[in-house]
Amino acid sequence: MKEEIEVYKLVPDINYRQSLQVADREARIIMRLISEGKFDELKREYDVKFEVKDGKIDFDVPKNNTPFPIEWASNFMYIGNFIKGPDSIDISYFIYNPTHDRSEIIYMTFDNDMKFQFIYVGDA
Repeated sequence: MKEEIEVYKLVPDINYRQSLQVADREARIIMRLISEGKFDELKREYDVKFEVKDGKIDFDVPKNNTPFPIEWASNFMYIGNFIKGPDSIDISYFIYNPTHDRSEIIYMTFDNDMKFQFIYVGDA
């Protein structure tokens, strides 16, 4: 239990703040590539697998994930949460959904080496 507490302890140190800044920067670059339709560049630069169909990007990870609507990628994003865990780094954003005129929440997951994994569309 002591080891678990140490792993999950979020100490406001330079590494935590630096991880937040790097994750936010990468997330915004990824969104720019999506909004500009640079899908081949996204696949090449981030070595990530996905399919584009019906105006959405489907990462197919996790299995219950809803495909991410491309039209959202160019909208304002506000950080909702940041979690630096033992196996991954997750950053969530509130992002505007023009279809429903409301904000949605999305999660971007990176591994601990900042390798982008997927975008998870969640509930606001």
